[in-house]
Amino acid sequence: MTAREPVSVRPTARRAGAAVFLLQLASGTMLLEALVVLEGGGAAGILTVAAVISGAAFLVSIAAFLAWLSRSVENAAALGDPPPPHTPRGAILWWFVPLANVFIPYRVVADLAWRAGVERRLVWAWWALWLVPVVAGGVMGGLAAVSPISLSTRVTVAVAGSVARAVSGFLLAVVVSRIENATGAARLASGARPWAPDAEAEGHPVIAPVLDAEFCPECDRVRLTAGRHCAGCGFDYAAT
Repeated sequence: MTAREPVSVRPTARRAGAAVFLLQLASGTMLLEALVVLEGGGAAGILTVAAVISGAAFLVSIAAFLAWLSRSVENAAALGDPPPPHTPRGAILWWFVPLANVFIPYRVVADLAWRAGVERRLVWAWWALWLVPVVAGGVMGGLAAVSPISLSTRVTVAVAGSVARAVSGFLLAVVVSRIENATGAARLASGARPWAPDAEAEGHPVIAPVLDAEFCPECDRVRLTAGRHCAGCGFDYAAT
């Protein structure tokens, strides 16, 4: 048991809850739109409404997710881990930089997942499915430059891309939920309490009393559960 420096973090629970709900909603509307297309499109009006609802839900869910992501990156360093690879602002901006947005956003989320002990394969699955429409679009564009592509092929690829993006949204909701649950436990263990803007504005640092918390002697991560091994490096606590 080791005494740690007092820390202060900004709340993320509401942002996480909103992100999880909206990601699930957006994924559901994408699947609904794909179903409408597979059923022949129905009336043009129905397909248009489904596309508008799906697009709006997708944009709102992304905004909610990025709000949570930025705040989580801001809090990450407060728990005694190494500094995050990118700033809170960068965690948002890199999503909109061509080519870089194929790699860096994954790295930002993967870093938070590593800190929380979330399975890497879950994050890999989310990102691989997220990239399916991007890769498919690039392949289709290349093929179209060589020879015409039938409408049925375009529709099939578009539906497959929508389904992959929808499943990736459901997986991302799981990733966000697990990261939030684990980091919430870590904040309690490290003695952190919510940031209070009024007190900080007056020049008084807002910190909580330091609690005795157990940390891994190998990677210095907070021990989140009573498990035998560290979620980060696999260190065997029984060896100490």
